[in-house]
Parts: sequence; structure tokens; C-alpha cells
Amino acid sequence: LEVDWSSRNFLYCCHARALAATVVSAIPNGAVGSGNATTRWAFQAWNDSHGYPNTVAFFRERCVYGRDSSLWFSVAADFDNFAMEEFGQVVADSAFERTFASDRINNIRWLSPGSVLLAGTAGDEWAVSENVNGDAFGPTNCQTRQQSTYGSNYVAPVRVADVTVFAQKAGRKVRAMAFKFEDDGFESPDVTVFSEHVTASGITDIAYQQEPHSIVWACRSDGVLIGCTYSREQDVVAWHRHPMTGAVVECVESIPSPDGERDDLWIIARYTINGATRRYIGYLADVTQVQADWVYSDMAATYSGAPTTTITGLDYLEGQEVWVLCDGARHPNRTVSSGAITLQLAGSKVQVGLPAVGRLETMNLEGGSGNGTAQGKTKRAHYATLRVLDSLGGMAGPDEDHLQEMRYRTPSVPMGSAPAAFTGDLPIEWDGDYSTRATVVVKKDRPMPLTVVAVMPQLVVSEGR
Repeated sequence: LEVDWSSRNFLYCCHARALAATVVSAIPNGAVGSGNATTRWAFQAWNDSHGYPNTVAFFRERCVYGRDSSLWFSVAADFDNFAMEEFGQVVADSAFERTFASDRINNIRWLSPGSVLLAGTAGDEWAVSENVNGDAFGPTNCQTRQQSTYGSNYVAPVRVADVTVFAQKAGRKVRAMAFKFEDDGFESPDVTVFSEHVTASGITDIAYQQEPHSIVWACRSDGVLIGCTYSREQDVVAWHRHPMTGAVVECVESIPSPDGERDDLWIIARYTINGATRRYIGYLADVTQVQADWVYSDMAATYSGAPTTTITGLDYLEGQEVWVLCDGARHPNRTVSSGAITLQLAGSKVQVGLPAVGRLETMNLEGGSGNGTAQGKTKRAHYATLRVLDSLGGMAGPDEDHLQEMRYRTPSVPMGSAPAAFTGDLPIEWDGDYSTRATVVVKKDRPMPLTVVAVMPQLVVSEGR
């Protein structure tokens, strides 16, 4: 019998002592005695049959685990304690469980804590918060509200200020989940709507680099590294691709630099080197104004010491064509053989790495015409002025096959020495052809910085068709 010893409705005598009890329920026959199976049992919340949590977060001083469409909140400030009662009573800091009540059953794929706890599932997004703001968050003061029905994939989201950036279910769209006062809820606009080609193959990992620039980095399923310069207060959403020669980027992460002045972007990239598959860990180097220290190539190594014409220790790039920067000046490309390269002239500070080509192409140029727009009309672009910032090197032209070198050397720069980085306007002229489409292409083709501030082309438009 299961009894309640606090009542006096049942008298039980043992060894001349009287105890009062109330019968609550009877234990079934056959379930009493050593070796007999009990009929009163239940699975624990997490087990081998039903599974274990696949998401975790910290919210309101509680550890939160998620699995399927349920959340388990620990005792407040006691992350390993999931007792739902204290001395038989449910109190404000007790552990509790919540299941999203929806017409669809969708597994939780990520949690993002902030002013509320956001949860992304396979088919919708939810917000978990207090029901009454003036009371403590707990088992009797918790509400779950559905916010949208886009669905998420398994890529963990990142927080940019008060915005949660997550990849939609198929991984090809990225949404920014932010609170909207007018709706008293969260909206999730598509931030790839104008750049769907950038994320076309699907996103597999995301990281956020806050300093020195607000950039959401990601790697695609085809191994291409991409980024999005994101600033909600400035209405800036700019996607950009960063193809790396021969690399398949598998993972991205943002880690504070040792001096705490910036966030370093770290990647894991897979290469095929000398017929063998290798994985390298690299990070995005800080920008420096010291010309000899420039690193504008991928997976680069630096030699610093007595002047030499032989650079060794390049076994990890065996058989690869590499860019070379020697004492701040461009050096002809070399191919690594037996883990080394030979220079034309001795250098004391040498940067060696895989080519990191950059390319910019304008939209179809608009120059106006006497009877309307230049779009669709025959036109010719043959000249452009490029405004650059702290740049050196590069080429420009109407297309990839007709590029002209951007020249920085002036008579005041001694021959045999590298010109300094230039800021200002550079004129570029080429033999343009007539076409209904006119663009300007700018290409970075050497291990030097190239920052294009503006492209100012000259355009001749034919009034006829």
C-alpha cells in the first residue's frame, strides 16, 4: 500500500506503536516482492530510446536544453539541477519544461538568448519570455510565442548587436531576426534578397567578426568563403565572395586577438598538395601600414632575417605557384620545389603565399542620352578614373581580356625600389568596343592592397539603336 502518514484515518500497529495513515492507492498484485516487475515507472526525459538534447543555451541564469519541440530549464543559478519541486512545492526558481504548442511538430535546431530566448525549428521561429514582466521568470511565468514560419537549418546563428542572423531551412537564404515595436514581436527579413547568387550552394557555417568591421562570415557547401558587411543602424547589407586558390573552406570562427584590439577570422581549409589532401588552419591577418609586412596572399609564410635568395620551409605548399612580396616590392611568381623557392634578388623580409585574386565589375553603365536612358543603346566605354585608397598594383579595363595595368611609379621613385602605397585618382585608358553592354572591371593581381573608392568612367552613347 502507498500511504499518507500525515493523516489519522488509517491505523497501523507495529511493535506496540500506533501510526495513522490514509490509503492513496493500492499496489497491484504481482508487483510486490523481490524480483517482481513494477507497473509504476516512466522513462526519464533524456534516454537512449528517445534521444538527448541537441541544443543548449543560458537564459535568465538557467541552463536550457532543447530536443524535439521541448525545452528544459534548470533551477535558477544551479545549472546541473533540474528538480521541478522543492520540498514538494513548485517555486519560482524551480526547474521546468515547456513544449512548443503548434499545429506542426518541428525539431528545435538552435537557441539564441537575448532579451528573450529565440528558438529556431525546422519549420518556424519562437520567442520564450516572461508572461508577466514584473514577476520572476519561472515555471508559472513563462510564455512561448510563434514569431514566423520560415524554418531554420542546423547552422548555429550569430548575434549582431540585438539582431539574430540565421540561415533559413535550405541554407540558401539568410535572415536577420529583430524586434519590431509596431508588431510587438520579431520580424525576419531576408538579407540575401539582392545577392542570392552569393549563397546559392547553401551555407554550412557562420561566424561574426565585430572588430574592426562588422562582418558576418560564412562558408558555403562548395567550400567558398563569403562575407556580409552588416550594419543595421546604417542600413548596410553588402555581400562579398572570397574565393581562395585551390581551397575548400570547411569551417569559420571569430576569435578575439591576443591584444584584444580586434577579432580574428579563423578558417579550416582543405587543399590538395602534391597529390595529398591536407587541412590547414589560417587566420585573416591584420592590416598594417608597414609595406614590408603586407600579407595579401593566402596561407602565407613570412621570412624575416639576413638577406637571402633562398626561402625554405614551404613544404606545405609543395608544387604550388605562389605570390612573393620581397621587402615591400612585388617579385615574379615562383613554384615551390623541394619546399623552397629562389629569389632574383636577396630579401630580408619576404612574404610567400597562394594567389588571392580580387575582382570587381560594375553594373551596366548608365551615361544618359539625348532621348532617355543609355540602357539598351549602343555605347562605348574607353576611359575611366579610379579613386583608390592606400593601394598599389592592380589592373582595369572593359572586361577580363582587355585589362590595363594601373601605374603608380613616378619619376621621383628611384628605380629598383618599391613605390609607396598611393591614395588618389588614377587614369586608365583602353581601346573600348561598341556594345549595348558597357562595364568596368578592376582586378587585384598581386600581393598588394587595392581599395577602390570610386570608379568614374567616360561613356559615349549612340542615339540610334
